[in-house]
Amino acid sequence: MATIQKRYGKYRARIRRRGSVTLTKTFLSKSTAQAWVRKTESELERKTYLDTTEAENTNVSGVLERYQKEVLTDERQLSRELSRLRLFKRTFGSLKLADLNALHISHFQRQRLKYVKPATVRSDLSVLSVVLSYVTKDWNIPLPQGNPIRNVSISQGTKW
Repeated sequence: MATIQKRYGKYRARIRRRGSVTLTKTFLSKSTAQAWVRKTESELERKTYLDTTEAENTNVSGVLERYQKEVLTDERQLSRELSRLRLFKRTFGSLKLADLNALHISHFQRQRLKYVKPATVRSDLSVLSVVLSYVTKDWNIPLPQGNPIRNVSISQGTKW
């Protein structure tokens, strides 16, 4: 069952279901709150709801730092990948994980190709793809559109 309350000039939508976690989200307008409730209840009914709250609240820079600390424990791995992780942090660090999409990746790719060879860009994107796959599989943080690198053409029209 869903309720929508006006609080402090905003609308809080809450969906409560027996045997399930209570879902709450705040909106600026009542119509967007109602639309979210309809969509979410429909997804819950069909069992296709994907909770992306953690991805919406996590910056890419935080994920990269956590990956560096927890996964890159081998000194050889760390020295090889550290510069790429720093590059990703500068480029995508302020974005929320849920907002990172194929447009960001392709823009990064075009800019990077101005300075390095295509093989280097492929290696860069490969590392980022591994990080994002690790996030979804091992840390169980679902991304709304999946791994965005899978939707980017690499070079000569090929895809991942």
